[in-house]
Amino acid sequence: MSELKTFPVGDEAKAIMMSIPGARFTQGLVVAFDGPGGHGPEKAGALTVLHMTAIEEQATQTFYKRTNALKTLLQKTPGFQRMFSLFDGPSGYAIAFWRSPEDALAFSAGAAHRETARAFQERPFQYSQFAGVWAAHTVRPRRIYCEKCQAGTEAPAESCAACASPLVDVFKDQERAFLGRPR
Repeated sequence: MSELKTFPVGDEAKAIMMSIPGARFTQGLVVAFDGPGGHGPEKAGALTVLHMTAIEEQATQTFYKRTNALKTLLQKTPGFQRMFSLFDGPSGYAIAFWRSPEDALAFSAGAAHRETARAFQERPFQYSQFAGVWAAHTVRPRRIYCEKCQAGTEAPAESCAACASPLVDVFKDQERAFLGRPR
């Protein structure tokens, strides 16, 4: 069975990327949350994009605590699929995948989210912030390519459609794919 890996960008590819105007490499941490069901991006009908900047440590820690309290609700929120957040220099981003725009909007209209937004309006805990919801225009199938025979199989899948070799689906087998152990 294939073992999924992460590889750093090689020197030649990095040089090409860095020649593109506006390109940069930012060191940092990516935090991700899986939703129930192990759905890949092909099941998402909407994305939420959040952006923030910060200038004050205590306010930023309040931001982390408040948003973490909301993130604990996501596993039980209808339509939530997954979320990741990262920093690109001073710009913080969170990208959430939802089954539909209606699911994303229902979460933001919920009591917990409204309370966090109200607290932010009373005493901002970010220097700047932005939130938007996008509906998917085109969603194509996700394919897994067999290491043994190179045939493509539409995901989700546990085995190759051509040769029946076992396949690892990064969204169904997240921990095993990244950590080498079963869930």
